[in-house]
Amino acid sequence: MQEVERFHSEDTELPAYSQIRNTSTSSRTQHSYHLSKSGKKWLTVSVQSRATDPQEIPNFAQGHTISGSVGLDLANEAVIRAVSVSVVGDLLSSDDIMRFLTINQVLAVSDMNELDQDGVRTGHPQPATYNGKLQGKYSWPFEIRLPKGVSIVLDNCRSNYQLPPSFQHSSSRARVEYHIVVRVKKGVLSSNHRLLIPFIFTQRARPSQPSILRQISYLEQTPLVGPEGDPDGWKTLDSVQIQGTFFRTRPIEATCTLSLARPLCYTQGAVIPLILSISSEDSHALDLLSTPSAPCVQLLRRGSFSASVSLSTIRLIGPWDSQDEVIGSATWWCAPAAQSAYDTKVLHGEIRIPPDAIPNCRILHFELEYWLSMMHFRAISFTPDDPPPKACLISEKIQIVTVHAEGPQHIAYSPPSYAST
Repeated sequence: MQEVERFHSEDTELPAYSQIRNTSTSSRTQHSYHLSKSGKKWLTVSVQSRATDPQEIPNFAQGHTISGSVGLDLANEAVIRAVSVSVVGDLLSSDDIMRFLTINQVLAVSDMNELDQDGVRTGHPQPATYNGKLQGKYSWPFEIRLPKGVSIVLDNCRSNYQLPPSFQHSSSRARVEYHIVVRVKKGVLSSNHRLLIPFIFTQRARPSQPSILRQISYLEQTPLVGPEGDPDGWKTLDSVQIQGTFFRTRPIEATCTLSLARPLCYTQGAVIPLILSISSEDSHALDLLSTPSAPCVQLLRRGSFSASVSLSTIRLIGPWDSQDEVIGSATWWCAPAAQSAYDTKVLHGEIRIPPDAIPNCRILHFELEYWLSMMHFRAISFTPDDPPPKACLISEKIQIVTVHAEGPQHIAYSPPSYAST
């Protein structure tokens, strides 16, 4: 395992959303873990987290403090050189483990030479000290505050990253794991002991507020005002030309313009509002292309990973490979007739974001990001001319976060009879 960690507790700024500070401990669940010998528990670790059940994996969010205690119950005298607790974060692949976070706190030592100086520099209290052997019951509390980010030197260049969320998915070549590690160092001739406790880390960030007109629409539960009436509330992408044939004989042309609700930062479980304008002088083609089942706009999760990493010098030496996964598709319905014209049809749409969508993140040679992509239309008997690779017409990068924006909550407008695919 290659360790490249250099960490700090400063904020790492990212656009379009704000970080949430939450260090409340009023409703914590206590988890207990043990090491036993001859059926007797001699090491007990207690951890408090925001998980809802003691049997669940401990769960911590950005800004939380990991707190608990380490206890020894020694029936016989034993030489204990040091007791420590650490919080570590690892980026894992099939070929490698790279540690991006290590925070050590030494709880007790018999010799100050055993003291981990890194733990002192990070502001932890001085450990308990004792002489000779230990026997009986002992308990030491600990508190380790999770930093907002890490600063890592890679290729002789220092880069700042926010702590990535815990991540593991069958389609990804990489995963992010966090552990609490409790170590008990015994005498020179005795084996040391280590207790590994996995935990889930969640980012806490929210989008900035939507436009005033969109907030009013949410409050009054009225239809959203489109880009023409609310230019601050939408990002309109470049228009794309649709060219193809119907029934392989009749050529058609149309112009499509896709607008996304601003800010381009959305919350897990929420919806992404969309508006699509389709223009054509061919009324028959316009009717077919504006059928709600014809447009195809998808939410893609893209995991990028560089498998070639030089462990001796800690530098990236290989290209980044990307894998796209469709995690949502737009549902469309016809806009009010007043928004359309003889040569233009307008559709309103939404993409529902899965409630378990992992937020955007990047750490070392792994990046997880999201894109909204408009693919070629799927109208009956329509064949596009010279479709580009994967039939993508235009894409826009977006952010996904975990907390709703301040103000009125979003509303899903898609009719109940419509189901997203």
